[in-house]
Amino acid sequence: MSIYVLHYIPMMFELPHIGSMIDYLALMLPMLLASIFLADIMQPLVTERESSMLVWVFSSVLFLFVSGLTWPRYAMNDLWLTISSLVPSSWGVQGFLAIDVNGCKLGDIPTIYLMLWALTVAYFIIAVIVDRRCRLRDIRRYSKPRYQER
Repeated sequence: MSIYVLHYIPMMFELPHIGSMIDYLALMLPMLLASIFLADIMQPLVTERESSMLVWVFSSVLFLFVSGLTWPRYAMNDLWLTISSLVPSSWGVQGFLAIDVNGCKLGDIPTIYLMLWALTVAYFIIAVIVDRRCRLRDIRRYSKPRYQER
């Protein structure tokens, strides 16, 4: 699906498409992993399957604005810049635009690539901690903590 959206859609609409497919697919790996781990961190906020769609819809508008695609990053204040730095899609959008429109290689944008890997590692560690706490307290079912009987 990522190859279709990132490679074939720009070709169909004749959008500027200078970058290498290998470069932006390599950029997509840490972005997708960081996004998956961020979703795992938000697991305790969603107790019903239907609620996850509401979280996705409302957060996607915020994430779109802080990515720098619709609102320029230089016009954001420090609070919004900090929030956007914690969202994997912000770094992914900046990296994809640099690679695909400007023709950069991954070596030309090391800050973006390394930040995506840093977010991936940080979110993985936090997701493991959150998952263990959820299993211990059984948050998804709102029950008391489970204790082993002797």
